[in-house]
Amino acid sequence: MKKLLALVLAVVMMMGVASVAFAEETNSLDAVKAAGVLKVGVDAAFAPMTFKDETGAYVGYDIELATAVAAKLGVAVEFVEVDWANLTAALADGTVDCVWSGMSINDERKAAMTISTAYLASNTTLLVHKDVAGFIDDLAGKVVAVQGGSFAETILTTDYAHLFAAEDIVKVADSDAGIAAVIAQAEIDAAAAAAKDEGKPVEENTADVMLAQAVMLDSTYADYQIATNEALADFITIEELYADLFGIGFAKGDYLLCGAVEEALYEMAQDGSLAEITIKWFGENVSLIG
Repeated sequence: MKKLLALVLAVVMMMGVASVAFAEETNSLDAVKAAGVLKVGVDAAFAPMTFKDETGAYVGYDIELATAVAAKLGVAVEFVEVDWANLTAALADGTVDCVWSGMSINDERKAAMTISTAYLASNTTLLVHKDVAGFIDDLAGKVVAVQGGSFAETILTTDYAHLFAAEDIVKVADSDAGIAAVIAQAEIDAAAAAAKDEGKPVEENTADVMLAQAVMLDSTYADYQIATNEALADFITIEELYADLFGIGFAKGDYLLCGAVEEALYEMAQDGSLAEITIKWFGENVSLIG
């Protein structure tokens, strides 16, 4: 009798936990619809995925996708800049409903949040001046910039710890800051080379700017910058260091909202609107959806 009672209690407790979990999942999607807005966490310096134009408006591939998906859900969209080192907290405390900004899928994030099906492929690479390096081994002992909290930082500090000591790694706020650091270093190197050729003394750099001889980042961003930024005319990317997949992050267990967003993207793949947006930003339909 005692065993039967214990079994019944265990079943009741499991049903209670399931009910709470289901309620939480249901409320995640319901809350978005009740509020009438989908709050999307973004990195505002990650072209062509998410960035700001000259007027300060958010633009980019992910911006257009999120806006279209929100419309399919029947809500508006609000873009919120988030600290890339604290994405899980931003999702857990409701600061944002999802993170949608070229977010790499990795084991650490899969353990901390619910992540959508991958929608785009990329890879991690290094951007350098063409005279600095041709391979990653050429950068041993040199200063490398990387966005703090990014997947690139994880790769740099684990897989390539044998090449770069802690003091050789400069953590920047975003990829734009990393680009600025390598451009500044290249300008200083060019000025020093010119002075040497002219027999003049090389002036010591006293500018209070962040410097790096390379920056580790995502190839999608790097390729876009090289194509659009004149200051990067003599820069190249070297090595495809890690095959990368982009996904949309949600609070852990937030399967209903995640599923609703995935369904909306699938509908866009079927009606052709996803391909239209993808071709606009990448020149071809490289989407993994559908």
